[in-house]
Amino acid sequence: LFSWLVENMAPESVTDVLWLCLDYPAHGALAAASVCRDAAEEYQSRGGSYGETMVSQRLLKRANRFEAMAIRLLQGLDRVDPLEYVFRRSWRWGNHHLISLAHHLECKEFVSQHFYNSAVDLLWVTPTPF
Repeated sequence: LFSWLVENMAPESVTDVLWLCLDYPAHGALAAASVCRDAAEEYQSRGGSYGETMVSQRLLKRANRFEAMAIRLLQGLDRVDPLEYVFRRSWRWGNHHLISLAHHLECKEFVSQHFYNSAVDLLWVTPTPF
């Protein structure tokens, strides 16, 4: 339902409420960012009209917003170590942990964060850290 709402450009207030209910909100935010970027690319590839260009720009803004939500979520974790959270796999998201999902979805801002780099360093040292 969440992905469908994002794809169909439901109001942000609606997607935000549903996003807060996800079992894996960071995974969902990265997936939503990818969906928005893919849709924006589709609008741009049409060679389109002014209206399509505006929709594409709105979608790119939403993509950046969703990615920023995932980043803020991980930066704001109090009770859970962000590195431990990064390695949690979700069967709903293709059994990906956040490292593999962010890499697969090409979420460049997310992978440039300190917690991501620390997690990758930890992964190199210990193949199954958690």
